[in-house]
Amino acid sequence: MNKVKKIKNLFITSFVLFFLTNYSLKLVKGYEKASSIIKRHQLEDKHFENIVAHRGFSGLYPENTLRSIDEASKLDCCDMIEVDIRFTKNNILVLHHDSIISLEDILVQIEDIDLSEIDEELIIKNYPFYNLSNLLYDDTLFLFKRFLESVSDTEQLVRLQTVLNHYDFSKSLILDIKTSEVNFDMINLLNDLVKDYKDNIYIQSDYFPFLDNMIKLYPDYKYLYIIKSKDAIKNKNNNFYGYTVKFSLLDKINIQKDKLYLIYTINSNQKYLNLLNSKNYNDNMYIITDNPDYICALSSKKLRK
Repeated sequence: MNKVKKIKNLFITSFVLFFLTNYSLKLVKGYEKASSIIKRHQLEDKHFENIVAHRGFSGLYPENTLRSIDEASKLDCCDMIEVDIRFTKNNILVLHHDSIISLEDILVQIEDIDLSEIDEELIIKNYPFYNLSNLLYDDTLFLFKRFLESVSDTEQLVRLQTVLNHYDFSKSLILDIKTSEVNFDMINLLNDLVKDYKDNIYIQSDYFPFLDNMIKLYPDYKYLYIIKSKDAIKNKNNNFYGYTVKFSLLDKINIQKDKLYLIYTINSNQKYLNLLNSKNYNDNMYIITDNPDYICALSSKKLRK
């Protein structure tokens, strides 16, 4: 029995070592390949796909900040920039994805913050960065190194008004409204702030009642409805300029040729290839990514072929 057990343990150990060795080699090769693709793209500066920077250049810089927006706008291959918008207690629109923020090491709801009562400089947090959901892809090491090398400074919470005053609108902005209620104060304030930028602004949300009511009041904007579940598909209608679609749902919807489609979130080579091979994908769609330089580079590689 001991001999059989030893042989079994030896087999298991050998298999694990073989797997780890091959996977490690794959990781190294994936990093080298991804890095060389980006370097080659930086020299050629060509790309094929339409690219949207997710929360700014969030693969390297704190998301939803002026720095992240500025760095994304510097990329020639980036076509649009998406940011998240929330509403504070004292009716201020700010850039933030999560509903909770760290205020002097205390977690609070953004909707409960009154910016007029506190020093705005104190509203800072360590922003989350890259979502390591692509662990089996061939460029894992590249993505992991990017995560480790990303800038992790704390940043001031940014008001939408500040962004609008600062931004040159060389690329269109997509405002992703984070809400779970129909707040008419928010709707009216949003219109007051962005009405002079209608040609360069898209307004999107995954909360259908909010978009539906804002469209009734202000029909002239370009509205995008976020489809992140099968249940959301039923809300498709002609009032929307287009749709922001979760990649896994792309092949489950009927594509309308007169609508804009943004596909999220594509960060790795394998996921990029899976998207290109999707039955519904076409060259008029936009790819949303945390790493616009990398997806642009993959697109450049495709163009060379």
